[in-house]
Amino acid sequence: MQKAPKAAKWFFQFIPHLGGLKNLWKNMAFKDKHIYHADRILAGLVLQAILLAHCAKEGTGMKRTLGIITILALAAGIATNAAAKTERKDQPKARFVKETLETLGETHFPEKIKIKRITSIEVGETYYHVYEGELDKTGYHIIVFDNKRNYLGYYKSDFPPTNYQIDGSIVIDPGTVDDDGEALYFSIPIDEQKGLPPRLQIGGMPTEFVKSPTYDEAIKGAAGGGTAAEGSAAKKAEDGEEEIVPEFRTWTIAFKGKPVEARAIFVKREKNEVFLRLEATGKEKGFPLHTLSKADQEYVKQFK
Repeated sequence: MQKAPKAAKWFFQFIPHLGGLKNLWKNMAFKDKHIYHADRILAGLVLQAILLAHCAKEGTGMKRTLGIITILALAAGIATNAAAKTERKDQPKARFVKETLETLGETHFPEKIKIKRITSIEVGETYYHVYEGELDKTGYHIIVFDNKRNYLGYYKSDFPPTNYQIDGSIVIDPGTVDDDGEALYFSIPIDEQKGLPPRLQIGGMPTEFVKSPTYDEAIKGAAGGGTAAEGSAAKKAEDGEEEIVPEFRTWTIAFKGKPVEARAIFVKREKNEVFLRLEATGKEKGFPLHTLSKADQEYVKQFK
């Protein structure tokens, strides 16, 4: 039987390492959306580097060159992963979250609550870290930490949070679909300046944000990339002015001459166009101001 050429033999030795390089490329290309836990990836990277170095030592000049290039790519991947991890700082592990809540007790740590890490949400130049707290009897706590490992508080919900991505929002999965079979999601939009909404409706059920006892301290120490809920809101609070916060409500919008109702939250106004985030889909959409009902137009005027 004729032996395979050396180049072909080396190629088949190299194939098992392509998966690792693919993952690293995704990590470098998409940054925060494909960050892998360091404790799960580093061991595999070190092992791959050792194997490739061995192949390079034993083989031809071409093999040695490609081995060196691959090792450099692995090193770049490790550096990129470390940089991304530094950028979002330390997302607290579920165990840390449990210990923090257990120390506070009361409503923050109900009996037999099961805590699971869900996702990190980028808002402006910071991140919010979201956890699911499954309750013993029914419902969930949607638990939120800031980017400095400070516990901010929780929302009570009948449905769990999910890692489905809607920009700048905590996403809730009610487990339902629309008429076209597409999954429906509820969202909790996080404002870059005002932070988490103090009250809203999730699936038609009103809920409030239950603040951590250390919430105000966390907000004051937010400068430099902690939570984004400071700024104008904090300034108004110090001046004794009441801060007006948007919340989900029913809007009446003229569509083809007929009034149509929709559950949404006010996002912003640009000249004569009002942008709303729809509760059913979490998507942001602009509407001409004149298409809103008179009551809705008056409501919009309070946001400057």
